Amino acid sequence: MKCLLLEGVKKVVFKEYSVPKVGDDDVLVKIEARGICGTDLNSYRTGCPNGFGHEIGGYVYLKGKNVNIESNQKVFVSNLTPMDLVSYEQDEHFSYMGGFAEYILVKNYKENVNLYIVPETMKYTEIALIEPFCVGMRGVKKYKYHKNSHVVILGAGIIGMCCFCYLKSKGVDNIVMVDINEHRLNIAKEQGAIICNTNRTPLDQFLNDHFGNNYSMTKGQVPDVDVYIDCAGVGNLTNQCIEMAKMNAQIVVLAVHHKPMLVNMESVMYNSLNIEGSCMFSHDDILEEITSINIIMWTLTFIYNESKNDRNCSVGLRTCCADRKKT
Repeated sequence: MKCLLLEGVKKVVFKEYSVPKVGDDDVLVKIEARGICGTDLNSYRTGCPNGFGHEIGGYVYLKGKNVNIESNQKVFVSNLTPMDLVSYEQDEHFSYMGGFAEYILVKNYKENVNLYIVPETMKYTEIALIEPFCVGMRGVKKYKYHKNSHVVILGAGIIGMCCFCYLKSKGVDNIVMVDINEHRLNIAKEQGAIICNTNRTPLDQFLNDHFGNNYSMTKGQVPDVDVYIDCAGVGNLTNQCIEMAKMNAQIVVLAVHHKPMLVNMESVMYNSLNIEGSCMFSHDDILEEITSINIIMWTLTFIYNESKNDRNCSVGLRTCCADRKKT
């Protein structure tokens, strides 16, 4: 079978390997759709293959004699248990994870732990989207939102749009998406978002005009924003939101910040700010997402349009995309 391997900084190659052997308690999944995550792009840029290819949708191709699951059943492969997942084996050397392959072996099958049965009506592209959507869902759940919440999402990329779509599905309408990419913002606007391009309008001015004013002990009059969800990883933008946050506001960080940043803890203390990180998701998030197919369709609209305009992918990763579209 073919595998796309990361062999160094910005170096990806296709190689042939034997299909992993199926044990009595294992399931071999034929992969039909793979997503390219932001962490995959980071791995490509740095040469670190950790979890390279982990947004996976496919079906049961082979199963062990002790496994109670239907052949050809559509499934989502969870990366919450990466040591259960084997892409290839050669000379007793195993590759864990690695969704950029034709098959992946789920060792010691556990329903709703390392492998999830999904409705047959789901498309493989929708199944692959379960992973990034759950990342966004988990971040949103860090904040006790309600229908009248004033929400700002920094970054109108994939995770930002997943956060937006989940909030919209729960009846939250007053959401501002912040970015400098006009293409992404236009797609977000088509899905019902209020958009702010900070290259055109200062963020504090835009938020004051849209949400009105509230109070900060350190800054006085500030935008009336309940929660800032950071899906951008731009330090000065995150810091700006901390500095202009109202009393008891929340900042949820989902983005990877590649550079350290200084935070004015005086603002955090005096304004009783709640800054919380969010990484990955839970098994319950996956089960909730599997029942939310219509929400995924919103996100799919964005991803299909965004992929046409994405210049961040390498030739090798683009080849992988083209290859998977043929499956």
